[in-house]
Amino acid sequence: MLVVKEKKAREHSRLNVRLSTDIKARIQRAANILGQDLTEFAEDTLNRRAIDVIESSERIVLKEEEYRFFLEYLDGPPAEPSKKTLAALKAYQKKVKRVGRESK
Repeated sequence: MLVVKEKKAREHSRLNVRLSTDIKARIQRAANILGQDLTEFAEDTLNRRAIDVIESSERIVLKEEEYRFFLEYLDGPPAEPSKKTLAALKAYQKKVKRVGRESK
């Protein structure tokens, strides 16, 4: 059964890549199996891989021991803010007041 996909109009940018003959042949074969041209296959594959890399770099993964420690810490009594934290709060509040006055 032949499947025809509608191509959506969108902006394009070119990416030139040099590949070994073996790798290009393998990629072309995979694209053919999926019924995609080389560009569609490369775009889809590279995009999915990029999303995976970005998501994994923005995620914090804790070991079970670290996770339990974190939960216990959250359930414990609130910690007193350090001098450094209080100084940062004061600097932030001062900046917010200054920006508020400038915008009036």
